Amino acid sequence: MACTVVIAHKPSVHKQKAYESTGMVDFAANKIKEGYDFVVMGHNHIPSCQTIDGGVYVNLGDWIFENTYAVFDGKKIKLKKWVD
Repeated sequence: MACTVVIAHKPSVHKQKAYESTGMVDFAANKIKEGYDFVVMGHNHIPSCQTIDGGVYVNLGDWIFENTYAVFDGKKIKLKKWVD
């Protein structure tokens, strides 16, 4: 089964701290409604993985402070944290 993935960098307003719960999730929800199975984003450095209407939204967080990354096996995506 094929899946569709969008990887995006959405412009944001830096002084607006709540854009994870508003703008970025809304953007992901719209992409999922368009037919994408997975939406992978970054930019705000807040790691997040959530199911939205049958699709999955992942915000990678950041590698420097959170040490988070995602693994996609062709069917599922998981947000992970690097532990040394």
